[in-house]
Amino acid sequence: MNAASITLRLAAGVAMGAFFYGTLWLIVRRLPTARHPVLLTLGGFWVRLITVLAGFFLLMQGRWEYAAMCLAGFMAGRFAVSRLLRAKPFTAGSAESAGDAGKANNARIETGNSSQTWEIIRDSSAGSADDTGKTKKSALIRANPR
Repeated sequence: MNAASITLRLAAGVAMGAFFYGTLWLIVRRLPTARHPVLLTLGGFWVRLITVLAGFFLLMQGRWEYAAMCLAGFMAGRFAVSRLLRAKPFTAGSAESAGDAGKANNARIETGNSSQTWEIIRDSSAGSADDTGKTKKSALIRANPR
């Protein structure tokens, strides 16, 4: 066991983690518009699982040290993907400050044969103070099926 083999397994683990969680993110983003979301979910799961397990099996070569390096890289890949794809938090004033004051209270989403209205419920009493001491208003989003 030398430094090159450890580095190779660690880098391969990062690549497998980025593949696994990156494709998971892509699949989840496509679910609302998919014709067969269950097939997409299960098919994507099995493709990701078989690919990553085959990669682990080939790289570990029966040694637990190599498997540990692959697993450490896999977790680092997950961390990297989650940092790259981090969502911006939603605040009640974000739609109004972007110039969409008329659209800030209700948004209509239509998918396929059904539609839902999403209502932003403001609670001025439930605020959180930031570093400057100012209170930000928070918002809840509730779906109203029609």
